[in-house]
Amino acid sequence: MSYQPQSEHHRQYEQMYRLGMQGGWTQGATWTKRFLVILAVCWLAAILLMRIVPALAGVIAALYLTPSAVATGSIWQIFTAPWLGTMCMWSFFFHLFCLLVFGPKVEREWGSSRFLRYYLSVAFVATLLGFLLRLPTPLSVIPASTASAAIFAVMIAYGANWPRDIIWVFGLFPSPVIYVILFLCAVEILSWVLYGAGTLGVDFVASAMGVVLGFGAMKIPFLKAIFVGEKPTRTVSTGKRAAAQEYSVPRPSSSTAKKSSPPMPQQSARKPAKKGKRSGFLEL
Repeated sequence: MSYQPQSEHHRQYEQMYRLGMQGGWTQGATWTKRFLVILAVCWLAAILLMRIVPALAGVIAALYLTPSAVATGSIWQIFTAPWLGTMCMWSFFFHLFCLLVFGPKVEREWGSSRFLRYYLSVAFVATLLGFLLRLPTPLSVIPASTASAAIFAVMIAYGANWPRDIIWVFGLFPSPVIYVILFLCAVEILSWVLYGAGTLGVDFVASAMGVVLGFGAMKIPFLKAIFVGEKPTRTVSTGKRAAAQEYSVPRPSSSTAKKSSPPMPQQSARKPAKKGKRSGFLEL
């Protein structure tokens, strides 16, 4: 049986998931499936309650992030806003679709515990930063959802680890996934500049903070240790330094220096020549 390179093995392994083998695309992605269910249930519950009992609309709106309300004591909004999707159906389904596409592979690569830590820490920190940035602006009175912040961070984690994966845009145009992710992140940051937040809609400020935190966690070892729990490893910057570390001979310790030191060369038994006479060939 011929040996296959590691990258080829991983490529075929992921193909099996995409084709529905070995349990499907979400096999081994426990927390991705749980987040999808939690977000869908919270979204449906909010819509149905607002339709069935209109008097509960104010209660549901109090669960979204409203910076002016948080400043006056509604601290729970920082913890509830990441689980309530936008009331725009197409925007919410797009966010769930992105989590379904990019989340399972990231969770399988990192493990469930690291993926859970990354998702929750980015979600709550991005919500807190969105609150701080919107508080001194007129947007502080607008309730909005921050569920997309962690989803965009998961997309960035996918793009940072597998930038050359091919994704079919609209099922028609193949493109490296990194270009699609960068385009979506640029649209999110541009929406922050233009809109900021919409009533019971997307908090683009918090989403942009999720993009920033995702990039920072992938590029800065200190932030990656905080958000992912992966300790930074020392890397060799140049090939010469790597070769020196691999082939260098360790110096002997001082205690064994005398034992391992080579013997002194023996002096010649020939008597030194007298002054004014030659003792050897070309020797003065």
